[in-house]
Amino acid sequence: MSKRPFRLPSPAIVISMIALVLVLGGTAVAARTASDPDKKADTKLIKTLARTLSVKHAANATLLGGKSAASLETSAYTYQLPEGFGSSSAAVNLPGLPPGIYYASYDMSWHLDTPGPSVGCYFLDFSDDYALSYSEPDIGTDYVSVSGSGVVDTRTHPAQFTCSTAASSFQLVNDTPVPDVTFVRIDKVTSALATIPAAHRNGR
Repeated sequence: MSKRPFRLPSPAIVISMIALVLVLGGTAVAARTASDPDKKADTKLIKTLARTLSVKHAANATLLGGKSAASLETSAYTYQLPEGFGSSSAAVNLPGLPPGIYYASYDMSWHLDTPGPSVGCYFLDFSDDYALSYSEPDIGTDYVSVSGSGVVDTRTHPAQFTCSTAASSFQLVNDTPVPDVTFVRIDKVTSALATIPAAHRNGR
């Protein structure tokens, strides 16, 4: 019985097999990297920036501008005006208002004994008047309303809210909404001089 002679593969077959292996291998590599083509670039950028980053004053990492989150909260104080507030002159104290700078406002209605006079209200800090406002006289009726707002500084003197009128008596109207005064805490006030545009000078 004769043996079948063993034949080496031809050069063409060898080259074909090598090409097939390279193609399949390249496809596998491409499949692994296609999902994140910028991974190498991102890694290189992170390593470059990491050398320039540092954490200073870690103990104050929870502070913003040297202030805690609690101190940055906006605080508002509202005082409901008592029944019977009103006479030829009326004033109320505002207990519990911490010293500070506030944006204060009020809005209320009054019942007058006679029609015609206006009611003026303002905040008083015993050194100056703030947020002074007068109601418009409403001839023919004995009800008027008044509102105002302004910046009140209570750091050196406590604030007081007061109202007055030329009428012989006036009474607060306690309808809905309930009349009150409100203070919203602000950190500071920066003053500047307003200017008139050149085009509007001399009445033009």
